[in-house]
Amino acid sequence: MMALINLLSPWDMPALTAPFVLTTWLLLFVVYQFDFLQPTALIAPLTPEPGAAVQTELRELATGAGGLTLASLAHSLFRGVGEVMFEDNLLTGVIFLIAILVNSRISALFAVLGSAVALLTALALGADGFFIYHGLYGFNAVLCAIALGGLFFVLIWKSAIYALLAAAFSVVAFAGVAVLLAPIGMPALTAPFVLTTWLFLWPKAGFGVLEPVALADITTAENIRASYRVRAAGPGTTSEPGEAT
Repeated sequence: MMALINLLSPWDMPALTAPFVLTTWLLLFVVYQFDFLQPTALIAPLTPEPGAAVQTELRELATGAGGLTLASLAHSLFRGVGEVMFEDNLLTGVIFLIAILVNSRISALFAVLGSAVALLTALALGADGFFIYHGLYGFNAVLCAIALGGLFFVLIWKSAIYALLAAAFSVVAFAGVAVLLAPIGMPALTAPFVLTTWLFLWPKAGFGVLEPVALADITTAENIRASYRVRAAGPGTTSEPGEAT
């Protein structure tokens, strides 16, 4: 963790969940060298089949019929939030969303928007409906939307669009990383979130319409936005009660 922080600090870039991703991959590779540690089917190597048909219907089971219904859309939306913590459950996703709401209304909004954008993007691109239903295309988008929607950039309408573009891009990143790692049986984890967020943060100095937030100043989206409004108003102004100064 500290190694990545020190490596990225000259550019004021966050490590995000990269330490988790790299450590987990390392420990999963170890499984193949120890007899008493047996890998499950979730990390079984798979050979990509470029010509294979993709079943795009939203469905709970890997095989079988499915369809685009309000219930399947709800599962896809909220499981996308739950899968941030490996919880493949609609109700758990709702509970997580409420917990985010307690801390930040803006972050909760972007969590929903991120999952919804990922859902629509995956459907539009013809992704596997089984993966969409279980939120696997959504959880990286949730993290991207929260990170860029008010935390690493001050929330204005332009940064909101930028955050949702990142959420959409994370769908493509997830698909690419998943295919890349399938032959060695490694899960994508939150690598698409890390790669996408770094990609969208790196050119921050070149975008004059976006207001980047220094890592040392990151608190909640509401406090960051309140502090920005105070600075924009000029000296002698104070924030509203309960807002950051």
